Amino acid sequence: MEAACENNHIGYNQFDRKSLYEEAKKVNFDLNKISNDCNTDGSALVAVCINAANIPVSAIMTTATEEKILSRTAAF
Repeated sequence: MEAACENNHIGYNQFDRKSLYEEAKKVNFDLNKISNDCNTDGSALVAVCINAANIPVSAIMTTATEEKILSRTAAF
């Protein structure tokens, strides 16, 4: 999460909220390595950070589906 907050290539925009996820996949979820401009929103950023912790979750997670998706991982 700190790496995402410090990376000026990561912005906030709900319209293309999955673009961070797509960029993060390219660099094995090492958010320090994101060098292309991309966007996210709150729940999409949480999904990226969870994947960075080696807990696979869907890029389409929203605030409404977050609890259900995270519960299925058995990590929370």
